[in-house]
Amino acid sequence: MVTFFVAGLGLASAWLWRSLMSGVAGAGADGAPLAAPPKSPAKEVPVKLQPTPKPTGALRGDEAFLTLTSNAPAHLYVDGVRQPGRTPFERVAVSAGTHKIVVESVVTGERREFSVPFRSGEARKYDEHFAYPGGAR
Repeated sequence: MVTFFVAGLGLASAWLWRSLMSGVAGAGADGAPLAAPPKSPAKEVPVKLQPTPKPTGALRGDEAFLTLTSNAPAHLYVDGVRQPGRTPFERVAVSAGTHKIVVESVVTGERREFSVPFRSGEARKYDEHFAYPGGAR
């Protein structure tokens, strides 16, 4: 006897499929009755619950935002941590307080460092201009 397995169908559905394909429901290709599909016992799968991790970085009630643009592609570091991507950066969340900001030109390697105080809910915008080899942009 050939058993058909159709994607997404269980054994009971495969049993019905075989019955229908034989032309007579409940009979095999040779006309003999088909046996009911075997029942498999349910298995318990242990699940290990882990506590929800505490959020890192700025919290909603204690955050401020930094927007940075530049005339050349640049990397942004906040307190020594490089932010993903390159300029422009839109509304990078930081916690309230003073942060060391470093902007580094991808083209020339030129770095600008400064400390910026942020108050909760404040949004600051900065535009850095770097020297371009071969002229200004």
